[in-house]
Amino acid sequence: KKYTEELFIVSNENSLYERFGLKIVGDEFPGLGPLAGLHAALKAASTKQVLLVACDMPFLSDGLVAHLVTLGKEHPMVVPYGPKGPEPLLAIYPKGLIGAIEKRLRANRLSMRGLIEAHPHKRLSLKGLPPKLYPEVSTLNINTKKELEKALSLYDKCVSNKTP
Repeated sequence: KKYTEELFIVSNENSLYERFGLKIVGDEFPGLGPLAGLHAALKAASTKQVLLVACDMPFLSDGLVAHLVTLGKEHPMVVPYGPKGPEPLLAIYPKGLIGAIEKRLRANRLSMRGLIEAHPHKRLSLKGLPPKLYPEVSTLNINTKKELEKALSLYDKCVSNKTP
């Protein structure tokens, strides 16, 4: 709650997240992936923007979040860009996208990158950011065994006081 008083989790599996003591918001369009989660977050938020963060980013740096939040004060939509393109699961989105997202969900156009490309936004290049923001590992997420092994290796380096 360092950056907002309103913090919640978007999930349709409440039992997995109840232990965190946060409000849990379900998808209005269940089973349609991250775009449906963003839709739920925007509808639930009382603010004009949301900072969307995937739950599987173990190395997300506080400095990078602070940088995003600062940029979000001047830009309604801020998306980091890494070597593989936009990082849609770590971005600031405006509530004004709700209608466009609903149209995409109803048309089964579920690409987060497609949403980003269709709307003006501030591009935050991760290349060249100060090392203290850990841009090369902050957006690492874990979806496969290989990604988990990479994350554990990076963690071991951090614990042994070697920088990732």
